[in-house]
Amino acid sequence: MFELLILALAAAGPDDGIRLGLDPRPGVTPGENRTLSQPHPNATARMFPDMAIKGLRIDGDTLYVLVANQGRTRARGPIRVIATAESNGATAESAPARIGPLAAGHNRWVPLRDFAVKSATAGRSLVFALEDARVVSATVRLSPAISAAVDRTGRACLPSRGCLLELDETNNSLRAEGRTVPRGRP
Repeated sequence: MFELLILALAAAGPDDGIRLGLDPRPGVTPGENRTLSQPHPNATARMFPDMAIKGLRIDGDTLYVLVANQGRTRARGPIRVIATAESNGATAESAPARIGPLAAGHNRWVPLRDFAVKSATAGRSLVFALEDARVVSATVRLSPAISAAVDRTGRACLPSRGCLLELDETNNSLRAEGRTVPRGRP
């Protein structure tokens, strides 16, 4: 059987035979979809979103976070929002919330629930009540544009690798004393 295969391959002309070639060189292919602009020498502020936390509100066991896009381009999702709170000597972290795209100049209230106690002072009660929180803080982050598994160059869009996701990351967090945070639903 194998001999028949070899004879068939030998009988086929040089154009009909099996061609062994090199793999295509690594790089961006036309089919790849870059979801955020990549930094380059001519990059301007209009090419990148600017996520910010503008406000916090507490309503029972829910922390409402006002997420705003102050940039001049749409922030593509998923956008990740997390929060921490300190109450009765315990530090709790919320389950992360993910929201979709946010247009330039728009904002959205994001509810964060399910605060789980991460650490507590010895001898203190582990009962955590968000409405009695001494300090609350929230952070918003954009997801990387392309995962390393999809990008054929092997470089994902990560800030640690020099890739720019947004212009100003100093306004991505907000910390407030619990008693100064407004109460009730937004």
